[in-house]
Amino acid sequence: MLITSYKERMNRSHKNTTTLLHFLKQETYSDFNNLLLLLEFKSFQALYPLLTKLIKKEWIQKHTYEYRDLKINIWGITAQGLNQCVEFTENTSPPYFQPSKVKTWTMLHHLMNQEVRIYLERKGWTDWQNGDRHSFKKKYPVAHRPDAVILAPNGYPIAIETERNIKTAKRYQEVMKSHLLAKKAKYWEKVIYVVPDKKTQHTIKNHFNAITYVTINNTRVTLTEEHRRVFDVFTLDEIKTLRIG
Repeated sequence: MLITSYKERMNRSHKNTTTLLHFLKQETYSDFNNLLLLLEFKSFQALYPLLTKLIKKEWIQKHTYEYRDLKINIWGITAQGLNQCVEFTENTSPPYFQPSKVKTWTMLHHLMNQEVRIYLERKGWTDWQNGDRHSFKKKYPVAHRPDAVILAPNGYPIAIETERNIKTAKRYQEVMKSHLLAKKAKYWEKVIYVVPDKKTQHTIKNHFNAITYVTINNTRVTLTEEHRRVFDVFTLDEIKTLRIG
């Protein structure tokens, strides 16, 4: 019985290590809360030993960012960590974590994007593709790249826009045009905006509702209800219970 229990612990440890490293292979770095969410650990104490072990192996490294009243710990994958995730079908190597290249505002956006990803994947969404990767740019030649594209359980590709800060109405008009052209090209079927709170949700919806047309090839195209149905705006809390029909 003790041997079986030991084997189970070793198998679980191996699975958690593999899950964490492959996640960081795609995301480069993450924070404690997202890694806790990813592995579905029930307590903070369960994650620390795993992170400590991987740091000792030099597969990940920890870095603390401080900016004004913000202090956040980040764990990123190293070149040695990436080597543990090598697949022989790959032609390129993803970036490893370089603390000096991470800016505060992009980091916070990246972490929120990860949280959206984790909640969606728990509900059966698959094939997450980050919009900032070179492979994404080659696959989707669009004017505006979303934060990610993911397959919904119904098989439709959905563009994800994680929005922490409000853009201008003119910028949203250009983004809408790009997404509508992407839908026409069958790159993705819908666009889901994910925002941190109800106020941001209300503001973005108002911006979208105020846009009556987009300009394509110097021609004004009036937006119809069919165009508007391409776009949805959800809070992060709503994403946790999201269902796509």
